[in-house]
Amino acid sequence: MKEHNIESLWKSSTQKASDYYKSIEDEILQKANKDSNGLFAKIRRNIIIELIASLIVAFVFPFLFIEDKTAFAVVGVFMMVLLALTFYFYLNYLQRIKNVHEPDILTALKLKEKILAGYIRKMKLFLYVAVIIGFAVGFFSGNTSFVLFDIKNLIGLAIGVPIVLLFIWLGNKYIWALYQKHLDKLRESIKGLEEDN
Repeated sequence: MKEHNIESLWKSSTQKASDYYKSIEDEILQKANKDSNGLFAKIRRNIIIELIASLIVAFVFPFLFIEDKTAFAVVGVFMMVLLALTFYFYLNYLQRIKNVHEPDILTALKLKEKILAGYIRKMKLFLYVAVIIGFAVGFFSGNTSFVLFDIKNLIGLAIGVPIVLLFIWLGNKYIWALYQKHLDKLRESIKGLEEDN
């Protein structure tokens, strides 16, 4: 007799828990959507700040080379190309996030997660390429007669390579602080919603 009561109590509590979850499911999904919108608002704010900073750097940095017209032109063109690529990446990302219109919140969050992860991968690739090409442009623009085994060039490379690695490391930390940690939060939210469903 006790086993029958325990079994009916178990079924009853399972049904009550299921009913309760169904009654708050919309509320949970709306909170997840609100949290993700706040997260993407922070990312949007970071992108706008980065665009303004990129614009300032792209126009000011070449003037450090004003003495040498060739270096000024090379660095100026390089900075304009970087600026154009930066604007393209940022605006493309913002447009793709803005165009996510899924009726199901979980599906929309997964799509936003995929877009953000792709954006971070592109930013890291852009970081590596920009730093390495930037070093090469700077190194070779100041050295018109390059001979690899010249002591001056070897010292320049010995100093430059660790600086390049430092800039890549700092760039990765920067990307983590502004974007990757938000992606990790978004992934946690999605995982929690998937477990609840």
